[in-house]
Amino acid sequence: MTYWHAPVQQAPGEVFTDPMAGLLHAFRHFPPEVRQLIEATGARGISQIELADLSPLPDWWYRRVALIGDAAHATSPNLGQGAAQAVEDAAALAQALAAYPDRVTALKHFQASREAVANAVVAQSRAFGELGQARGVTRLVRNVALSINPELARSRIEAFYS
Repeated sequence: MTYWHAPVQQAPGEVFTDPMAGLLHAFRHFPPEVRQLIEATGARGISQIELADLSPLPDWWYRRVALIGDAAHATSPNLGQGAAQAVEDAAALAQALAAYPDRVTALKHFQASREAVANAVVAQSRAFGELGQARGVTRLVRNVALSINPELARSRIEAFYS
């Protein structure tokens, strides 16, 4: 099984009436392998999901409720980190609750221990998404850079995970 996402800029609430045709048209200038992947998926395997980019919340907890993962710091799917960040948050929350008997202190430590990393993931994912959706000169520069050095995108992603 393969998971892929293909962001397409559309007005809020707008969807393709024919998702297969819409994606093939949107990605008509991409390499043949991209169109082959879309065709191999089939119309029944394509889900249209409206995405919105949100800035991280200043507070991840209130009284007895703590937010983890996308509920606290939603990230676009550009790095595939949504579930991983939620698991890391859950582990940090459990450690903080075990280490600090006072709930408020534990929740403050939980957020402090995860906030910088989670916000960095959100920012990096946002940057990758913006670069992927670039228009005009930025798009041209991106495409030329990737045609000269196809490993550039992979090396940028690998650098993030190092």
